[in-house]
Amino acid sequence: MNTNYNIHNLINVSVDQETKPWVLNQIEFQIRFFKVDHDCNLKSNINIYPYKELIQSKKELAKFHDFSFDSGSFLIEDKKSFAVVKKNNGFDIFTDKPILINIFIQMLLNEDISFVHAAAIKKPNGGIILMPGAGGVGKTAIVGSMVKENGYKLLGDDLILLEKTGKCFAFPRPFILKDYHRNVYPEIFEELELGKNNLLDFRKILKFLIKNAPFFDFIKKELMKLKLYNNVVFNIPKTEDFLAAVPIQKILGDDCVELSGEIDKIIFLERYSGEEFKLEKIDEKSLSNRMFSIIHHEFVDYIRDFFVIGSSELLDINDYFDKSFNTIKSAIRNKDCEKLYIPEKASPKDLYDYFNSII
Repeated sequence: MNTNYNIHNLINVSVDQETKPWVLNQIEFQIRFFKVDHDCNLKSNINIYPYKELIQSKKELAKFHDFSFDSGSFLIEDKKSFAVVKKNNGFDIFTDKPILINIFIQMLLNEDISFVHAAAIKKPNGGIILMPGAGGVGKTAIVGSMVKENGYKLLGDDLILLEKTGKCFAFPRPFILKDYHRNVYPEIFEELELGKNNLLDFRKILKFLIKNAPFFDFIKKELMKLKLYNNVVFNIPKTEDFLAAVPIQKILGDDCVELSGEIDKIIFLERYSGEEFKLEKIDEKSLSNRMFSIIHHEFVDYIRDFFVIGSSELLDINDYFDKSFNTIKSAIRNKDCEKLYIPEKASPKDLYDYFNSII
C-alpha cells in the first residue's frame, strides 16, 4: 500500500511501498503531519517510486555533467539512481537516494505560494504572528513556550507556506531539539534521556573515519558504478547537530496546530553581538529580501540538484525566482513589520520572557 500525504488540498504526495526506507524516512520527516490513508489525486501530484521502476526510452538524451536529460520533460542521474519525469500535473520521481520533497512542493506551488523559513503562531483572539529568521535564532523556543504557557496555536516552528494574499498555511514538522532547548523542554529531555549517552560522539568519529579513509574517492566511484552507493551511504549513522526530532504533539498536545490564518504581525528574528534586546521597524523591501534569501539558504544542500532541474528546463529558473520573490513581497505588503535584535548570549528563557512582554 502506498503512503500518501495531502498538503492542504493543494498537492498530493504518493510514495510507492517499494521505495527505499531511507527515502521514505526523509519524506516522513518533512511532511508526516499531512499523512492520509488514501490517494487524493489533487490538481498537483508528486509520485515517488523506487529507481528500479523507471522505464527508460531509447530516445537520445542531452548531457549535463553526470546528468542526462530530455529538455523540459525528463532528467536522470543514473550513477545515483535518481530520475524526474515532468508531467502536466506534477512530477514522477524515481529514486533510491533521499530527496528534499519540499523543493518539488515549492516548484508546484510557486504561482501564488512560497515556503518561508519562519515560525508562526495564532493569537488566542485571532491573527497570525509570523517570525522569519535564520536557523538557530530561537524560533522553536518562542513558539513552544507561547503555545504551552499562553494558549497560542502553532502553524510551524521552521517552515510556513505563505500565500501572496498574506495568508499563512501550517507546515508543522517534528521539533528539532538541540542542547540549548534543555531548559525549555526539561520533561522531554528527561523522558528521552537526551544527552545521556555517547552516540553522537561515536557518529562524529565514524563520519571522520569514513571521510578521511584512504582511497575514499575511489571507493565512492566504484560503489556508484555498482549501484551500491545509496545503500551504503544512507545506512551509515551520520553526525547530526541535534539530539532528537520529536513530534510536536508529544511536546505541545494533540490540539496544538492551527491550519491557516491571516498575518497580523511580522517580527523578523536576528541574533546580534549586543547585550540588550531591541525592537525596531523594518521596511518591506529589506524584509522581503531577507526572507527570500533565507528560505533558499535552507535548500542549500540540495541547491545543485535544483539548478540541474533548471538547466534541463524542467523548471524555468528566472520565472521561479521572480514569482517566489514577488509572492513574499506581496504577502508582507502593508503589514506591521518589525525586527527583533536578540543578544547572542540570550537564553531561550530570556528570549521567551522578552517576546512575551512585547506581544
